[in-house]
Amino acid sequence: MEKAEQISRSFSPKEKKDISKAAKSLKMFVSFRNINEKEKMLARWKHSTLTKNVQNDI
Repeated sequence: MEKAEQISRSFSPKEKKDISKAAKSLKMFVSFRNINEKEKMLARWKHSTLTKNVQNDI
């Protein structure tokens, strides 16, 4: 079974509905791929800010 399906099945119907409402209000499509991409973006941003802070301390 695909990881996205496993995650989707772990949510209750109410949680799925809440996620759907949030996605509509944010006008974005929420999927495992989107979440995974955002996590990678955050990790790169965190790494770049840490690198900049170290460079500023030198």
